[in-house]
Amino acid sequence: MSSVDRAEVAESGLFREDWYLNHYPDAAMAGVDPVSHYLENGAALGYDPGPGFSTCGYWGRYPDVASAGMNPLLHYLRHGRDEGRATGPAGSERDGFDRKPYRNFSEFLRHSLLQPLVKAPFSEDDLCSFAVMGRIGAQLAERALSCPDSEAPLVSVVMPAFNRETVIAEAIASVLRQSYGRFELIVVDDGSTDGTVSAALPHAADPRVRVERCPERRGVSAARNRGIALAKGALIAYLDSDNTWLPDYLGAMVGAFLQSPEIEAAYSGQYICRSEEPEPVAVRFGSYNKSLLRNHNYIDLNCFMHRSSALERAGGGFCETLTRLVDWELILRISRSCPMVSVPVLQSNYFHDRADNTITRTETLAPALEVMTKRLAEPVAVDPPAPLAGPVAVVVVNREGLEPLHALVDDLCGTYSRADVELIVVDNGSSAPVRDYLESLRPMGVGLVFSDLDCDFPSAANQGAALARPGADILFLGAGSLPGRGAVEALQAAVYASPDVAISVPQIVVPAGHADAGMHVPDTLDALPCDVSLSLRHRNVARVGTFHDGERVELDYAPFSCVYIKREVWDRCGGLAADGDCPVSPERILCDYVRQVLGMKIVYTPAALARHNA
Repeated sequence: MSSVDRAEVAESGLFREDWYLNHYPDAAMAGVDPVSHYLENGAALGYDPGPGFSTCGYWGRYPDVASAGMNPLLHYLRHGRDEGRATGPAGSERDGFDRKPYRNFSEFLRHSLLQPLVKAPFSEDDLCSFAVMGRIGAQLAERALSCPDSEAPLVSVVMPAFNRETVIAEAIASVLRQSYGRFELIVVDDGSTDGTVSAALPHAADPRVRVERCPERRGVSAARNRGIALAKGALIAYLDSDNTWLPDYLGAMVGAFLQSPEIEAAYSGQYICRSEEPEPVAVRFGSYNKSLLRNHNYIDLNCFMHRSSALERAGGGFCETLTRLVDWELILRISRSCPMVSVPVLQSNYFHDRADNTITRTETLAPALEVMTKRLAEPVAVDPPAPLAGPVAVVVVNREGLEPLHALVDDLCGTYSRADVELIVVDNGSSAPVRDYLESLRPMGVGLVFSDLDCDFPSAANQGAALARPGADILFLGAGSLPGRGAVEALQAAVYASPDVAISVPQIVVPAGHADAGMHVPDTLDALPCDVSLSLRHRNVARVGTFHDGERVELDYAPFSCVYIKREVWDRCGGLAADGDCPVSPERILCDYVRQVLGMKIVYTPAALARHNA
């Protein structure tokens, strides 16, 4: 997005900032400039810039604009207005665009990995999925309620508050109405100057409620940390003073911990509400996606619970120097150090507008986002990978790209012996400096193939694989892809974890602002890198567990910019069909053959990461 694009949309008279934020709660919660949100994300999601322009209607009427991939409002301003094109909805075309790409709960869970927000009006398929979530919640709550008192964990609920006299009583009442009664509620007043304490104190007649008064305001993170310090429970939950829980929230979450005693943290879904609307305006729930969480926070603190021991493993409680994104910062640290699952339950209400002094409204996003960007760039401490269990041939299909080649050669040749990893480069018509560099690698045992400029990827991949030593598995890398530390080992471990696994795929992370990121992950935050292996464009998620731990995901299609294939599988498939023989995707044909004919699986493993800069 250029400054020219932004200015043109902002000054068009068709973009209505208040209207946009009121209609699309995720845009308001993102905390970014609304015009930028529309240009970077909103249009791809079918959002309208205002009541006078229909994004989906314009695309529906004018397929040339849709096929060109141009923002519809920009096209109208620059071309369509002079051509007399219409701006309103195109009848049923909008319905066709907005139709949800799932028909049952299994497909809903798969879709939620990449699109955690479902906007109202809800379709029949939406409501059926929510009903299944209701049954899951009731079953989990029943498990918690049937647990003997001696085994039922105490939950410490931490509620910070600052000047919330009009809403805090309802928040407290929603905790006291919980069907699971083994909890303590710690209300921490952060130096309020109104009647917040007076509104809270009557509830302290219940012995489970404690009101802690701080003499001066120190911020929400300090207030939450004070509550944590006072907490006695084995589990800790959070509820802000302008939100509420439905009666089975604690029971469902405790039931999830009882069902999976190995987990340290869990989160569920929530209804997004506005005070003036009788029904929710959206539902937010996403099956646990580690890479998406590193791009932006789709997990709200009001439906997040963790063991008290998780804080020590994560390095402590809330960061008191941040004024925004403090929940994301904590959840990220816990997710990096503790096992966590998503719980498909809707028992939490997030109110977008019940308080005027929310952090989203009063604190700017940019400073906190800059801090988070730096922290996300820091390496994560991981255990050293286990040694490779067998040889691997890394086949690189290259075109120019001298700098990425240097990085790849230095990394692979500096990390692995030739007995473990052999490097094969198929060069597709690069310039003389690149070819000279490749020739210099021959004494190092690098296999080389120099192809014509018109050689397609399948032909180049087949030529490279033909050079691989017998019995070696094959890791294909597209131009510009660089596996991270331990990625080769993690990919190999994934395919040999079960005899029915044939292919493994890592996180394939493109840089911040990459032009293609939004096509794969429409809700991506443009300011941060994005994993495009799981893709709504490819719709390649085949299966995700009901209670997903963020680890293995079954795919029906593997992007070949970085893909690991068992050698026996490659040989049985006979390689990739050349484009000249098959005008459709040879990679997809191979993936379909693996799944449907060989009866084997393709898996995505976030433990492996490759960066793709092409």
